[in-house]
Amino acid sequence: MERAYITKPLELAQQLARIILEDSYVSPFDGPQRRADGTVQIDLVPERVRKLDSDVGGVGDMVRREEQACVEGTGREMVLHAPSYVTKDRRMVYDVLLFGSTLRGEAHDIDVVIIHNLHRLSEYESFLKYESDKQVIDYDVKFDEKARYYPSTILRELEGREIIFYDNEYVMRRYFRSVVDSAHRSGIYAGVFDLDYFVEPVSFTAHDLASFMLQLDEKVKELFRDLKQQTVCGQVEHLFKERELEVDKNLDLLVMSREALFAEGMGHRNMMIKLCRDPTFWYTVFSEGRLFNVDTGLFDTRVEQKYPRALEGFRVEGKVLGL
Repeated sequence: MERAYITKPLELAQQLARIILEDSYVSPFDGPQRRADGTVQIDLVPERVRKLDSDVGGVGDMVRREEQACVEGTGREMVLHAPSYVTKDRRMVYDVLLFGSTLRGEAHDIDVVIIHNLHRLSEYESFLKYESDKQVIDYDVKFDEKARYYPSTILRELEGREIIFYDNEYVMRRYFRSVVDSAHRSGIYAGVFDLDYFVEPVSFTAHDLASFMLQLDEKVKELFRDLKQQTVCGQVEHLFKERELEVDKNLDLLVMSREALFAEGMGHRNMMIKLCRDPTFWYTVFSEGRLFNVDTGLFDTRVEQKYPRALEGFRVEGKVLGL
């Protein structure tokens, strides 16, 4: 059965890009932060912190003694005071690139690349396998053959502009279980309760533990629905549902670490090329695709306008194959 074309796919892609760029969560911290205990927290990710004598294993690792270090891709050096941390939780999305048939106005699905500086999204750039009791990249899994991760899974990592819901869901559920335990111990099931995560005090009219749990369950479900709707994933799912589309069927979503677009990111860039059946895949994507321009609301920016040497970095033996 032939798949139906999406109505006004370019308009849908523009709305999608704006949500991703404007509503992804961004940590309020920027740059080295001196902590109360005298250590320094570094918020520069996913660039790896490289000690001068050996590698720290990656983002989130700990430097256990005072030593010189530099942040790859920046050319800057700094002293890290033991223990210092590179945070895993800073989220940063730089660009959304549209490629494929959507740019021509006819598409069965929307082809998009998120250009990011987010440790978690880096996990969706490759597949891992175990080899000699350690995890290594599985280069037999090719990303230009078919989607390897559900787009909705990737979108959840972007959380919401001012909320982190998916990371905190387990902690929130554990807190609400403690509310039930507290009510059970006190025997108080009715009244106005000041509960975490709710903006306003919450009223209960229960007469016993069972009815209190039912009322709390309904209030928590409503809270979670509201929080999910504020996330990038929730907004995009709603956007697609309005058009009778499904995110995981009508969106092809790839991610690319921003470092690969600069000369310093050669290792990462080579990895991304090697993960494709067609080694010219990324060159074609970046040469034919367009970046979303928040000011104009259009995909009207060539990659080389913002990343002047990115295309040359992805050129393989001077060959270019079409998508």
